Amino acid sequence: MEKEILYDNGLNFNIFSHAKKMDVNLSKLFHDKIFNNYSKKNAEEITRCLLGVYGNFIATYYFKSLGYNVLNEVPVKDYNDKEITKADISFVDNNGVRNFFEVKATSQILDNVKNYKDDGDTENKIYIMNKNLERKKYEEIGKKLIKQVRKLKTTDGKVGIVIFNGCIIDDLLKEKLENLNVNIYTIALNINELENNIRNMVYKIRESFVSYNESSKRHLAS
Repeated sequence: MEKEILYDNGLNFNIFSHAKKMDVNLSKLFHDKIFNNYSKKNAEEITRCLLGVYGNFIATYYFKSLGYNVLNEVPVKDYNDKEITKADISFVDNNGVRNFFEVKATSQILDNVKNYKDDGDTENKIYIMNKNLERKKYEEIGKKLIKQVRKLKTTDGKVGIVIFNGCIIDDLLKEKLENLNVNIYTIALNINELENNIRNMVYKIRESFVSYNESSKRHLAS
């Protein structure tokens, strides 16, 4: 019944299949964190996880629509033939060069605020310096992104990142990516709208589960 509730409220075979490629078991996640141990914190955790799955899925089919033979979760090895990471997306372009992409389905990617000098106001600086309690989370995303692209750069291929409309990357991070010769591709889908839609879907799934349980209890009591 849990699987039916997931399917009835927006999740489908394609998303389950793509999540499996990413080593994400959606059925187990919902079972453990939404159906049996619900909390707002767990709901947000599921939302972020699904955002990553949907972002990867959308980016994959974006490049497929351009005619590329796209692979997911492609192992990347160092010069000693040791696997050091996996690329979210990889394909060979029209010039015969293999491309490796990291997909970031997030609304912000920030550099550490301590790296900013107090040399005047900028839009990015104000955005970073506000009292947003989640700033550290987005700084960590930026830190992990730089670490990941450096691993991807150990290959002989091109390296890029995929983001979505509405994602803010601060200037210092853009400069670091440019210095690493990493291209940024933006998909014309608003990441904030996608996140809100996924969050609403998660809550709808929870409400459907609660409604089903209440209906079952009434049926047994009658």
